[in-house]
Amino acid sequence: AKGDTVYTYGGDYEPKEAITDWNYASKGIFYANRTPYPHAWEMKKVYQDIHSSLMKEKKIQVYNERFFTGLDNVELQWELIVDGKKAQSGLISHLNVLPQQYGVLSIPYQTDARGEKFLNLTYRLKKAEPLLPMGHIIATEQLSLGGVFQPKTTIVAQGKIKTERKDGNLIISAKQLQMEFDLKSGWLTRYHYKGRDLMDEHALFKTNYWRAPNDNDFGANTPEKLKSWKQVTDSIELLEIRSELIDSLVYVYAAYKMPQVYGQLAMKYCINQRGEMRVSQSFTADTTKKVAVLPRFGMQWIMPAGFEAINYYGRGPQENYIDRNFASHVGIYKQTVAQQYFPYVMPQETGNKTDVRWMEIRNKQGEGLFFTADSTFSMSALHYFDKDLDDGPKRQQRHAADLVKRKQTQVNIDLRQMGVGGINSWGAWPLHEYTLPYKDYSFSFVLKPVE
Repeated sequence: AKGDTVYTYGGDYEPKEAITDWNYASKGIFYANRTPYPHAWEMKKVYQDIHSSLMKEKKIQVYNERFFTGLDNVELQWELIVDGKKAQSGLISHLNVLPQQYGVLSIPYQTDARGEKFLNLTYRLKKAEPLLPMGHIIATEQLSLGGVFQPKTTIVAQGKIKTERKDGNLIISAKQLQMEFDLKSGWLTRYHYKGRDLMDEHALFKTNYWRAPNDNDFGANTPEKLKSWKQVTDSIELLEIRSELIDSLVYVYAAYKMPQVYGQLAMKYCINQRGEMRVSQSFTADTTKKVAVLPRFGMQWIMPAGFEAINYYGRGPQENYIDRNFASHVGIYKQTVAQQYFPYVMPQETGNKTDVRWMEIRNKQGEGLFFTADSTFSMSALHYFDKDLDDGPKRQQRHAADLVKRKQTQVNIDLRQMGVGGINSWGAWPLHEYTLPYKDYSFSFVLKPVE
């Protein structure tokens, strides 16, 4: 649009037949306007020269990797985090750890609190140094102190609820709830609670195994090698959909055949009168067949316009992926949907959050949806659909400024998404531990309306 800044790259100026490296020269650590890329924080974490580890309760070991200077000009700010919230904090002003030496520090936190506990460590400059101001953060660490976050994932009957089949839909209704499943596809098509649609009227709540390719994906040719997972959700065959009412809870079961990937999919939904829904997704693979790894395993929900506020407990604040999240501390973060998108020079996958315990997305009135699961999972919420960020099988000459922000919010709820890869600079696949091999997968999570 007029007035937008367009960051251009190879192929924008030369003839079409000219050889170009596309956007390779513009995808480093900092944007052309000196804004850090999300992975800049990961690089800073890897390069830091102060390292911390937990020795025993209330004591940490600090290693000064520097060769020539001690930590005399460094202070340590510590915080005890319980279930994502700061419970205690303190400052240690004198570290006195010589170059290439270890030191032991006592941290006077109290551990009587229940819940999941972390010790956050932030090392700052006490005085300015050349190019670095006073207070500049030079190292961070998050140490687990144990404990477990206890999500509430049980669906409890809240009152009367009923089902009926009408006009090709399975309709689930209660006093302030109406949900509809399409009997041809098996997918949820409507979620209406207390007078408001929390699902876009043109959307389907369905499985999702694809991600918009990133730069490294194109280098590794994953758009071609993993293409069987791109359209699989739209090509699967519904074998059966049925429902039953047990003790004021509605159970919906749907079974699918997935010929493109030689698999079977079973969906199960447990719903109460308040619209609280436990979603269970089980994929059975035919491991006698040779099928590519999965880009992701999860579900996708489209919320209508007006849902902008995000509050979540997971890794942040910047986007992070399973092989790029060491600089992202676990905590509770308040953000917006708009902030989830990073305008990479060439549009691509963005905005993911790992190790999520829960996430809620609300409108200005405080209405919205809350997501949680029995174990940590990944989520993203964007004002762009996957197809907006996806170039297709071949790289296109597109730019961030070409994208048109949507009013709706696309929400991905994933068991896992494969890593970003590229450990050889460009083109390498993610390491094996950061991939999703072709095998059986199961994932359950809970969705609740909030107000």
